[in-house]
Parts: sequence; C-alpha cells; structure tokens
Amino acid sequence: MSVSCSPRAGRRSRRCGGSPGGSKRGMDQGSAGELLRRICAWAEQRPDIRALVLTGSHARGQADNLSDLDLEFFTREPERYVQSDRWMADIGAVGVYLSLQNDRGLPTRLVIFDDGLKADFTICPVAALVDGVRTRKLAPLYERGYRVLVDKDGMAGRLPAASLKPSASVPPTEEAFTNIVREFWFEIYHVAKYLKRGDLWAVKYRDWMTKELLLTMLGWNERALHGWDRQTEHLGIRMEEWVGPEVWARLMGAFAHFDAADSWKALDVTADLFRRVAQETASRLGYCYPQDVDERLSRYVESLRGQ
Repeated sequence: MSVSCSPRAGRRSRRCGGSPGGSKRGMDQGSAGELLRRICAWAEQRPDIRALVLTGSHARGQADNLSDLDLEFFTREPERYVQSDRWMADIGAVGVYLSLQNDRGLPTRLVIFDDGLKADFTICPVAALVDGVRTRKLAPLYERGYRVLVDKDGMAGRLPAASLKPSASVPPTEEAFTNIVREFWFEIYHVAKYLKRGDLWAVKYRDWMTKELLLTMLGWNERALHGWDRQTEHLGIRMEEWVGPEVWARLMGAFAHFDAADSWKALDVTADLFRRVAQETASRLGYCYPQDVDERLSRYVESLRGQ
C-alpha cells in the first residue's frame, strides 16, 4: 500500500508510487514518478522487503526536476542487498552507483540510472522499523517529513507523524568556535604560500578547505541570529535563500579563476568575509574572537604578497 502525497505517515491509499510529493518548485513528476513506481513495484514483489519509505525533498514537497529520490527499505535480509548489488538492475539499467554508509551506520546505495535519474537507497533491518514504532521516536530525517509507500505489515503506518520541522542544532562550544577560526587562518596561510610558489593546483585545494570552514561559520551565524532550528542546508545548497543579500554578493568575489592574480583577490574577499561573520558569531554567542591569530596570520600573508 502507499500513502497520499501528504509528507507524513498514517494516511494510506491503495495505489503504490503515485506522484512523489506535491512539489512547490514545479517538479517534472513524470520521470521521477515513473522511477518511483518502478521502485514500489520492485519492493512489492520482494517478500523480504516489508516497508518502503520516501524521505527528503520529494516527501516534503520541495523537490525540483533535478532532485534525487531518497528511500529507505526495511528488509528481513539486509545482508542480501549488501553482499550483492545485482538487485539494482531489477529496477532499471544502472549507469553508476556508490556503496556507502550513512551517519546512522546503515549501508546505502547511491544509484544513477541510465536515464539520468538518481535514487539513494538506505538498507534497513525490519527491527529498526519495529524499534521506531516501539519508542515512538522519529529520526531527524523523518521529522522533516516522510511518506510510507509500501507497508505490508501495517508497521510503518504506526510510526508517529512527522513534525515537519528540522531538528534544532546545538550551538558550538567556545572551544569548537575557536578551533574553526584557527583552522581557517591555518589554511589561509597555506593558500598564500602556494600562491607565492605559483602552485595553483595546491592553491585551489587549500582554498576549498577555507570555503568549507566559511560555510560552517555562515551556518552558525545564521542560526545564532535566527534560532538554532533554522535550516541551513548541507553543502551550501540553496544558500542564496538563507544568507543575507550582502553576504551572497560578497561570495561572488570569493571564487577565483585558475590564475594567481585572481586567486590573491579571492583570498582577500574570503578572509574579510570570514572575519566579519566570525566576529558577528562570537558576539552573538558571547565568545571571544581570537584576534591575535587573525592579526599574526594576516601580517604573514601580506609579507608574502609583498616579497
């Protein structure tokens, strides 16, 4: 059985794998919907698979026509899907896939099918579903919205309704905040050193590390300002929607061409932006910004530039 397009469990319908989630972004439901129907039919035909649950942007009604399908299937034989990956071909021709584990330690298969559609599968034991029903607790992923697509035993339909809200994150400790600032200036040092050497590949490698640290600080700053339940997407997805217009405009200058002069300019923009955002974050959290580290490393960068 499947549920309606509402992103919560408990309201089942008789058709499996209808449109994947009432998109607010004009999703082309045809191709993703067809893949979802194939996956539902595949799960229905396998006696060991007892439930199939859709999560992610399709379940929340926030998908666009490039959004992945995020699915968890609950099986009595999880090792069967870990030891052999031939089951993917029963759904459709596979272009490429990755075998990974998620943050809960569960095996995942991230699959790009030949038609360009991507589905991320999490392989779950049935016991995990039983435990969720028993404890009446949802994982953070489910709290943001989920849809039960296949429920052979009626177990998934007994899960609590989703709150449809992201779980609140925890403010960083002052030690964690200080470590991020120190690491940022550590990496800025290396960007400048490799620029002086003319080693542009290493410049790009180290520069991306500064961007990852900047992303962390931007997320902290937004949540310190708006509340720790504010959603700042991983990888900076849809960043333009959650950072202010001034920050977004300044980011335009933080990414350089494969060129030394342009990379020096981007280094300056990145360092200035990180400094401002980190100082704001420190003020909002009541922490001390390690100004001494900033000043020492900034002087060193300027000395390299002037040589």
